[in-house]
Amino acid sequence: MSPTNTFVHVTVRTRRCRVLLTSPQLAPWLWRRLQRSFPRALAAVLMPNHIHVLTPARSESEARRKLGGIVSGLRRSGHPGAANRWEPASTQGIFDEPDKIRRQIRYIVLNPCRAGLARCPSEWLWSTHRDVLGAVRDPWVTAGAVAAALGTSRRGFVARHHRYVSGDPSVAVAGTPAPKPHDGTPTTYSVADACAASIAAVRGAPDALTRPGPARRQLFALANAARWITAVIAEACELHPGTARDQRRRRTPVHPATRMCLGDPRLRAYLELQETNVGVGQGEMS
Repeated sequence: MSPTNTFVHVTVRTRRCRVLLTSPQLAPWLWRRLQRSFPRALAAVLMPNHIHVLTPARSESEARRKLGGIVSGLRRSGHPGAANRWEPASTQGIFDEPDKIRRQIRYIVLNPCRAGLARCPSEWLWSTHRDVLGAVRDPWVTAGAVAAALGTSRRGFVARHHRYVSGDPSVAVAGTPAPKPHDGTPTTYSVADACAASIAAVRGAPDALTRPGPARRQLFALANAARWITAVIAEACELHPGTARDQRRRRTPVHPATRMCLGDPRLRAYLELQETNVGVGQGEMS
């Protein structure tokens, strides 16, 4: 099997899930290790109780071993998610034709919508579809990589790919338009939208603004562009106004991914989805 143009769809599912895989406590831990183990993947999604990855691999067994290794590492860790019980990793096929690879990508990133957990694949925080859309600061999967694997032009690819992926009865049969970045007009976004976009662009936890890091820096960048008074961002970041004043002097440009998240409410829907689906995590999930 050639690793350059052949892809394996590998998945693993929990048998008993005491900590949701998509929870703010566990999702970042899993996502970092998935990205490290499958750096050339074309698609991946974290669901509350299972994982999908489409990756080049020398064999199906290699892909299963890598995904199983992440699960084993979690079991050995002191993470609360170590209490989860898992089924063995399995594969759902080997694909080397562009049309079949394209369908597998679509299948993977549509999982949240078909499960009734999201209205559009762009809403789901733990999906590489957001990376392809340009809505993530440090993307794991790029539009260029997917276009190259499919043998199609990069020009206009994001819009075509998103409409294809979203063209499903669980979303909209005709597909939905691809997100577009905010035009930068400071009077057209609210503090709440700026906070949500700053966090979403870095896949931050809901409380990411209360800690130093890229999400907070992006909020300061948006606040400076809008010329908000310091008290507004101090409250959002739970900072003393004097500390906030000092930090906003460190000029940081607004990242394109933040502009993308600011420009489309679907990319900021993660907080609403977490609140809506919180009941999924109560008790054990099989």
